[in-house]
Amino acid sequence: MTILEQHTERMEALFRKIWGPDAVARNLLLLTGGASKRTYSADVVRCGKVLPIILQLFQARGEESGEHDVVPRLTPEQDASIQTLMKSAGVAVPNVLYILKPDDGIGLGYITERISGESSGRRIIRDDRYSGTHATLARDCARTLAAIHTFDTEPNCDFLPYTPAGDLIARFKHQVDQAGLVCPALEWALEWLDQHIPSPVRTSVCHGDFRLGNFIVGREGLRAVIDWELANLGDPAQDIGWLSVRSWRFGGARCCGGFVSLEEFIEAYVEAGGPSISLPDVMYWQAFGNVRWALHCLRRGVRYLDRGRVVSLEDTGIGRRFFEPIHDFINLVEKHGYRQ
Repeated sequence: MTILEQHTERMEALFRKIWGPDAVARNLLLLTGGASKRTYSADVVRCGKVLPIILQLFQARGEESGEHDVVPRLTPEQDASIQTLMKSAGVAVPNVLYILKPDDGIGLGYITERISGESSGRRIIRDDRYSGTHATLARDCARTLAAIHTFDTEPNCDFLPYTPAGDLIARFKHQVDQAGLVCPALEWALEWLDQHIPSPVRTSVCHGDFRLGNFIVGREGLRAVIDWELANLGDPAQDIGWLSVRSWRFGGARCCGGFVSLEEFIEAYVEAGGPSISLPDVMYWQAFGNVRWALHCLRRGVRYLDRGRVVSLEDTGIGRRFFEPIHDFINLVEKHGYRQ
């Protein structure tokens, strides 16, 4: 019996527990096996009806989890909770159908509805089928971030982590020390970030990983925002800066996500009700994002070495990209502006 067949048996038992004794799993596929979780797609068939679902299984705390040892990561229950809250605020997110319990026997995680559409950033940017979607996608993303950033944090969001930028930078420096890396450009970047932290216009709910790759898109525009495990309380400019990091443009010519200029995006964001955010603040968080991604690449490239295991080809490929975002950081800061 293959591992996938074993998973199918376990998941069918879970589906029968949730949806009744006649529920069965069909078309079970492992979509991703990332640093912090595995994502499965399946169809639950019951009484002749098909329910398309996504099952997210998270690694237990203490396992290797890439950047999440540095940038706080939500528990599966918290992840599901913030999605439910955002759904109530009109943000396009999948419905959470079930949160896994310990006695379910398959680990930590949750089940959501499966939203059809394209999630590959490369295809959204480069495929002619989506070229006419970019302007609509920009407006949809601006409205979505405005809704996220203006959500009332007081009654329901005390479970979201708040980590000041200075504390994150200190963690980044510790990560570099642990890796034994000597890189003057990176040391200069960390000091620059430490010395130029802006005062946020407000403390907001932030997605934390708002970028192509975490959007589900159709030809009509944005259908859903996924992967909320890095949601946090912080400066709303961080989400726009992260969206503007060149690594997430997938070859697109425009600064913000590869599909819109930064000025146009901020204008649409403010028109949609988002707080007024300055270009220098976004530039800071774009620079911050480059360093964050560089350090994630570094960690992925070396994370197995101390455990006596061979680094995977995927992790080696990611690790060797370490210098690309450092180069982008230097270009961005030295020019004191933006690439449009």
